Amino acid sequence: HYAALGLTQSADAAEIKKAYRKLVIQTHPDKFVSAEESVQKLKKAEFQKLQAAYEILGDEDKRQKYD
Repeated sequence: HYAALGLTQSADAAEIKKAYRKLVIQTHPDKFVSAEESVQKLKKAEFQKLQAAYEILGDEDKRQKYD
């Protein structure tokens, strides 16, 4: 999950949130409505991966269990 967000395990909560928001803007499926279907599917998969990573790393309890 850290690699999905481009972070190391030593990242704090603010860094995780900042990285997540930056990447979501780049991969959000609504930004690629006019793009080819293959591009849309790729971005949607990336977006879902980011959401899963942030769901775990953004919550301190889940992050401790993950680490």
